[in-house]
Amino acid sequence: MLPVSARQAVVGLVVVVLFLFAHAGALDNGFRYDDIHSVVENLELRSIADPLAFFTDPSTFSVRPERAMFRPLVVLSYALTYSLASLESWAYLLGNLLTHAACAGCVFALARALRLAPMQAAAAALLFALHPVNSEVVNYVSSRSESFAALGVFVALWAYLRWRIVGGAVLYCVSVATFAQALLCKATAIVVPAMLLNIEASFSQRRRLLLILPFVAVGLAYVWFVAQFALRALGDPVRPLAYQIWTQLKAMPYYASLLVVPTGLSVEHDFVVAETIADPVVVLCLVLLASVVLLMWRSAGPRLRLLGGWTVLALAPASLVPLNVLVNEHRLYVAGGCLAIGAVGFLRHLQRHRQHRMMTVAGVVLLLILTVLSRQRSEVWNSELRLWTNAVERAPNAYRAYMHLGGAQEAEGSVVAALDSYRQATRLGSDVAETHYNLGNALRLTRHPAQARQAWERSLQLDPSFVDALLNLAASYQEAGDWKQTWALLHRAEAAHPHSPEVWRRKGVAFFRGNDDVERARTAYLRALELDPTSDETHYNLGNLYHRERRFGDADREYSLALRYNGAHHGAAYNLAELKLSAMGQAEAAEQICRQMLALESLRHTPGETKFFYLLARALDAQGKTVEALTNYRIFLRFRAAQAPLLEWVQNRIEQLKASHR
Repeated sequence: MLPVSARQAVVGLVVVVLFLFAHAGALDNGFRYDDIHSVVENLELRSIADPLAFFTDPSTFSVRPERAMFRPLVVLSYALTYSLASLESWAYLLGNLLTHAACAGCVFALARALRLAPMQAAAAALLFALHPVNSEVVNYVSSRSESFAALGVFVALWAYLRWRIVGGAVLYCVSVATFAQALLCKATAIVVPAMLLNIEASFSQRRRLLLILPFVAVGLAYVWFVAQFALRALGDPVRPLAYQIWTQLKAMPYYASLLVVPTGLSVEHDFVVAETIADPVVVLCLVLLASVVLLMWRSAGPRLRLLGGWTVLALAPASLVPLNVLVNEHRLYVAGGCLAIGAVGFLRHLQRHRQHRMMTVAGVVLLLILTVLSRQRSEVWNSELRLWTNAVERAPNAYRAYMHLGGAQEAEGSVVAALDSYRQATRLGSDVAETHYNLGNALRLTRHPAQARQAWERSLQLDPSFVDALLNLAASYQEAGDWKQTWALLHRAEAAHPHSPEVWRRKGVAFFRGNDDVERARTAYLRALELDPTSDETHYNLGNLYHRERRFGDADREYSLALRYNGAHHGAAYNLAELKLSAMGQAEAAEQICRQMLALESLRHTPGETKFFYLLARALDAQGKTVEALTNYRIFLRFRAAQAPLLEWVQNRIEQLKASHR
């Protein structure tokens, strides 16, 4: 028999192994969904020189103005991660993983504060940590706001409970401070004062309600501050409040089913708005919820009633505030912690009447099943294509699922399949500008420019300031030679988004190609780089301009910068290698660039691969490496992917090299 300390060490090791098996696979995943606009494309994260800006400007949350949110601590955490690891997704996901572990530790502490025994509190923490409904918070970088806020909520509740037991100003101040911290991560933490009132109502004989006033003051200060710059968003709900309430009444049993049988999890759920309380499903859900509340009120003890009240309050913000997404798994995060403690507490009550060993074995088996299911969810998040294929299977009537599936298929090179998915998305979401925009992109790739323009125009009818649609439509008219329409659209884009680096880059391209105005093109490119110094495409465009002006040193610098920010930029690499070979006489450097590009998986079986074999052959030829040059000239010829004069020149050069090598 192991001593107590050894048994605790073994249990701790098992807990760590289970947690890592369930969630460590997330570190192999990438950026998904909202991560692109809030992290990958968000230039505000590239510097922490002015961290106060995150606390005063909600636009720092996203590159999309319509997605602006006041979550300064979350944005600051992104910026700190970027300063350490740039855009390495594993670093951001590691932050999510560690935060989830910390939240599980808080559930343990909260369970102990509610008088659960150590092993029972550990079981509640494990149930919370391993439940697959919480896997989204680990695998999805943007869900960090949920776990950061939950961390503050859990600590605030724990500190308040401990303060009521042992006293001390420090614990009370910790509770107030962590409530404020939670609000700076997500507005849903606003329910903490109500959760504390629930504590007083459940346990206090004197009803020490005045002690909640500092929390109420913090909450009111937060609401006032946010309202100064968020009045437009607050006054523009996506659906009537009554519809929202009826819909969320339906959502409660649905959430319960996901917690009890977590096999239907998805990034997108097939859920529709309920427009009347007379909807039969709403009526049934209302009766069910009323029955549960009545049962809890009559039969449950004060702690279970407290946890039930916390669960309802945790779900209240998303239930009362109309949001675009009707149901979402990460909304269950705080509620899930409360329910985990409540479930273990309820089982403790049942153990008085049933065999302890059988229930312990059943609990262990349940945790193992949840561990495997969480691991499977991490594997689903491992691939954009797999994630959205799974979403379409789970939610065949959700336009967002098809829209993002199309994006994943397009990224994989399956443009025809993407076109079908986008068409399905526009059918299901005909009033959503983004669906038509994506359809237009796929139509352009499948060489249907007129239909693509129609799709982008429809997108702009729904959202006249949609910058990506404006720019793509302008580019399409530019390719068609309609410069009047091109400039009209570019002026619209600049008026709507004067600080968009992409708008200025596109203007530079139009000046360069359409007006042959090198000076104004250069000014536009430099303005774009002022707004985004890391734009590989702008450095590439500016390099082309300098190359044309025969400013070879400047062109070399810009192409090299483009490759620094995007090592797989084929155009910048080819032009840099050509520049070094033909204009600067650096054949060895050109050879090195060509070899580096030909080693890239992204270049395989593309027209770019053919060009690099040709350029590599020339670089080797210039160095007198005849045998290797011949080999690469022959590889280039096998592709037959060039015009006849070039193919004829290469064939002649091969014959010359063969003759000189004899």
